[in-house]
Amino acid sequence: MLDIVQKLRHNLYYLKEVVKNEIDNFKVKYYDAKDKNDIDEMDTLSKSIEILQTCWFLITKESQFNQLYSINGK
Repeated sequence: MLDIVQKLRHNLYYLKEVVKNEIDNFKVKYYDAKDKNDIDEMDTLSKSIEILQTCWFLITKESQFNQLYSINGK
């Protein structure tokens, strides 16, 4: 994921979509682990989802700021 962030740092829209897809993938894995009653994997996936959701939120805010800045800056 960090490699993707390095490559896509200047394309926030695409980066946001990649992070959102990863969140969705982890949620699927989380529910699979829940069905298997694998508590350790559920904990790991839950923490990963939290981290990615925070990243997604920050990317969203940054893209909103950039849009606002570009409108006000012109």
